[in-house]
Amino acid sequence: MVVNCLEGLIDSIAGESDIDSQQRLRRLAEHMVSHSFFFPREIVDEQHKKMIAALEKNEPLPVRYSTVSDCYCDSDGNLLEAKIKADLSKTPGVFYRFRESRIPVAIDSDGNRSVRKLIKDFTGHIISQGATSTITYATISHIWGQAFNPLFFTSLWNIVIVPTYCNPILDKNDDVSEDDEFSKEVAYINKVYKKICYEYYNVKEKLEDFKKLGFDLTPFVSYCDVDFSLEELPFLPKVTKTVATRATVTQENPVQPHSDTDNQAADEDSLKRDLQTIGLKTFVDFYEAFADSQYTVADIKSMLYTCGYSPNSINTKASMGKRIIRNGQGQEALQRVLQSGRIDETTRQRAMDLLTL
Repeated sequence: MVVNCLEGLIDSIAGESDIDSQQRLRRLAEHMVSHSFFFPREIVDEQHKKMIAALEKNEPLPVRYSTVSDCYCDSDGNLLEAKIKADLSKTPGVFYRFRESRIPVAIDSDGNRSVRKLIKDFTGHIISQGATSTITYATISHIWGQAFNPLFFTSLWNIVIVPTYCNPILDKNDDVSEDDEFSKEVAYINKVYKKICYEYYNVKEKLEDFKKLGFDLTPFVSYCDVDFSLEELPFLPKVTKTVATRATVTQENPVQPHSDTDNQAADEDSLKRDLQTIGLKTFVDFYEAFADSQYTVADIKSMLYTCGYSPNSINTKASMGKRIIRNGQGQEALQRVLQSGRIDETTRQRAMDLLTL
C-alpha cells in the first residue's frame, strides 16, 4: 500500500476527493497559479535575446551539472573523462553535447546559482538564500525540466517561482501509476503551467530562434491547450527598502533594544566561535548550500564528506553553518571572513561575490 501524504494538502486546497474531479482540478490549479510568481514578458524577452547573442558569439552558457557520462565534450567533440562536478567546473573549454551540436558551457556552482543571480539582476529579489531572501518558502521550478540543457537552464520562459509546499505537486513525477489519481492531478497541473508559459511568453517564436541556430528544442517542449485561463498572472512584487521583521512584537514580549550590549557581544562571540569551528574557507565554499533551504543538514554532510573531515567534524560544521544562516548572520559572517587576514585571495574574492548576490 502506498501512502501519499500530499493528498491531504490537495484535499485542503481543492476539496475532498468525492467532489467533481474537474472542479477539484480547477480549484487546485487556480490556487497554485495564483500563489506562484511569473516574470514580466519584457524580462523574459531580454534574457532570451542575451542567450541568442551568446550562442551566436559562441560564449559559454551556464548549465546545471549532469552525471550522464556522455553529456560533455571538448571543442573537437571528444568526450571528457571528468565525472566529478568540481573537476569539470575547473576544466576549460567544456561543451554540452546536444544531438549533433555542441554548446560551450560553464557548470553552475550549486545547481541554481546562475538562475538566482538572474532573478536578482532582473527583479532585485533574493530567493533560496536563507535569512537574506526577500521571497521565502519559494522554489525555483523549471516547468519543462531540462535544467541540464543550457538552452533550458536560464531561459526564463521555462521558470516559475512557486510556493515550496506546491512544488511536489508540480514536480515532474515519473514513478506513479498512470491510473493513480495523484498522477492525473500532477499531469493536469503541469499542463496548466506549460500552457500559461507557452502562450504568455510566445515560446513558439523563441523556439524558432533556437532552431535557426541549429538547436531544435521542439521535441522537448510539450504543449497542451488545456481548458484553463487566468485573467491576470501574479508577478513578482516590487522590491522595497522596507524589511519586515519575522517576529511579532507584543506588550508581553517586547523586542529588547540594541543597547543591550551584553547580548550583542555574546552573539558576536558565538558567531566568531562558529566560524572558527567551521573554518573560514569551508564556510565560504559551502555558503550557498548553507543558505539554500532546499539543502538539508544531511545534504551538506554528504558534501563535506568529500573534503576528508572526520564524521564528528562534519556533523558540527554542517549544523553550525545552517545555524548561522537561520540566525540571520550569513552576511555578517561573510564580512567577518573579509576582515580576516588569514584567507587566500580566491576565498576573499568568493566572499565578496557572495555579498553581492
